[in-house]
Amino acid sequence: MLRLILVFLLLAPGLSWSKSYSVDDFIKFPKYRTIKISPDGKHIAANYQEGSQVKLVIIQLGSNKVRGTYEFGENRQIRDFYWANPKRILMEVTEVKGNLDKRARPSMLFAGNVDGKKRKWLVSQGDSKGSNHYGYGGIIDMLPEQPNHIIVALYKSDGLKLQKVDVRTGRMKYIGGPNEEVHFIALDRNHEPRFALRGEEDGSQTLLIRYGDKNDWRPFHLKGEVERPSASPLGFSRDNNTFYFLSNHEFPEMSLYAFDMQTQKLKLLYHNKRVDILAGIHSRENDLLGVVLMPDTPAVFWIDKEHPETVLRRNLLASFPGSAVTLTSYTDDGKKAVLHVRSDTNPGMFYMFDLKENKAAFLAEAYPWLDEKDMAVMEPIEVTARDGLKLYGYLTRPKGKDKNLPLIINPHGGPHGPRDMWGFNPEVQFLANRGYAVLQVNFRGSGGYGVDFERAGYKKWGTDMQNDLTDAVHWAIDQGIADRDRICIYGGSYGGYAALMSVVREPDLYKCTIGYVGVYDLLVMQKAGDIPKSRSGKIFLKRVLPDTVEEQKAQSPAYNADKIRAAIFIAHGERDQRVPMAQGIAMRKALDKVGKPYIWMQRDEGHGYFQQKNRHDFYSQMEAFFAKHLKAGDSQ
Repeated sequence: MLRLILVFLLLAPGLSWSKSYSVDDFIKFPKYRTIKISPDGKHIAANYQEGSQVKLVIIQLGSNKVRGTYEFGENRQIRDFYWANPKRILMEVTEVKGNLDKRARPSMLFAGNVDGKKRKWLVSQGDSKGSNHYGYGGIIDMLPEQPNHIIVALYKSDGLKLQKVDVRTGRMKYIGGPNEEVHFIALDRNHEPRFALRGEEDGSQTLLIRYGDKNDWRPFHLKGEVERPSASPLGFSRDNNTFYFLSNHEFPEMSLYAFDMQTQKLKLLYHNKRVDILAGIHSRENDLLGVVLMPDTPAVFWIDKEHPETVLRRNLLASFPGSAVTLTSYTDDGKKAVLHVRSDTNPGMFYMFDLKENKAAFLAEAYPWLDEKDMAVMEPIEVTARDGLKLYGYLTRPKGKDKNLPLIINPHGGPHGPRDMWGFNPEVQFLANRGYAVLQVNFRGSGGYGVDFERAGYKKWGTDMQNDLTDAVHWAIDQGIADRDRICIYGGSYGGYAALMSVVREPDLYKCTIGYVGVYDLLVMQKAGDIPKSRSGKIFLKRVLPDTVEEQKAQSPAYNADKIRAAIFIAHGERDQRVPMAQGIAMRKALDKVGKPYIWMQRDEGHGYFQQKNRHDFYSQMEAFFAKHLKAGDSQ
């Protein structure tokens, strides 16, 4: 067992602990998102959010002097960053449409020096103009032996292409790959393209594998029962003989496979019957150590159990029981690393870890104004739907209270792809702190439980997916957790749709509902907003929404306002491009037509509020609204 010594060092001033929390304590953005140490161990970099921006700061260790800062303007966020070498840092930047814009992916790559100088766009949105059109697909290889170069994926008109990029000048050089359109390309340990994935017209996937020279690409078909399977690379073994990847071609859930380059045989290494594998865990030298999944709380399947870093990580998990522990970055000499420790009650703490001495020195925390001891536990739950389908989710009860509680069910957005996960959720903690039990259920259609579970929600937005929420509420009542006379529902984006559709279908179950930047008219959804503007968006809508106009109206809250009895609070953003203002207006007109009173909030924001004043107003009004209709009593 690792003997872990915690040494608390104050990197950032202003630590304070309090047991009396305001609305603002929960809705302020975290002080830091991620912290990473430089390869030479002399600096750390951290990204943090202010309004709609996520910025980056570089701090010199020892003196705590700020060496450089980076920001890119309104709605632009540094989602992730990487040390290319001790002097230069890379930033993946994305443009978001609102605080609930979970679909945004990094679309730009920027480089700059530690001191904030010699700034350079390596891939920018301007690259999408003219004949040289391409989109950013991520860093594929950091090329540790070549500290001034990286390999990136670029999406061009003829498919994915890999380019070697000089991080100082931005100059690019094509490094090869299959001479056909593919979805991903994986490199071996010698930084050579060896694996690719090609999509077929029937929706199936074919692996392309290079055995010999650069043109010796041969197909390997992923055969199985799953329609339109997907795959994701995890990398090669050190001897380049085994390629690891995730795929759901054989089972609905994303499972771990190994392909032997010599025998050309595929081997299943791990499959979980309930959930997808989420990601791989790699060593400092890029060995695949294991994979992460979340059936209830985070779990790990270890591949290389004897690897020194596997032993280290297992000991760290034992030293922080009940927590998720990750190593965000290492120094080049392997002597120091940054630890990130978090849980359902711990919003996140960062430590400088000395691997030789087994000492963890405290660096900073995400929410220094919240005390972990005051936060409520997130309990995994299992609910059986009326048709026998197993549903999983989480229940968060106010501290010290177990039974006959006012309940708020909180459906997630998406709805297809995202799922609710175990971990610190400031919004849930805010509601629990005010005396409410919060129920989060991964209804059919949610991601993370295999493609069959996700596709079971297609065309069922206003029917079976709503039944799952209803069944979860009745479960909470039957367990004695919820007071059947004090139940409300609140959600954002798709969750806003579910919140309004639930009170349409179950007018006597809920006392109140809050729809936040929600969809209320499925006909409008197919004409307005950024989803129907793209080919992929149109395909998505056709795949998941009900087929006929009659069904779409029957499953739209705006066409069924006369059935609602619950109190209503609607909040929307004037500049929302994902779920445009037309949705809020449609619901407002429908409620006015039937004479149903409601609370209305409208702000000059996008898909979810960024500005602190607007967030304060929204959550303060939410607090008063729930207190009025649920009568939870004094907050803790």
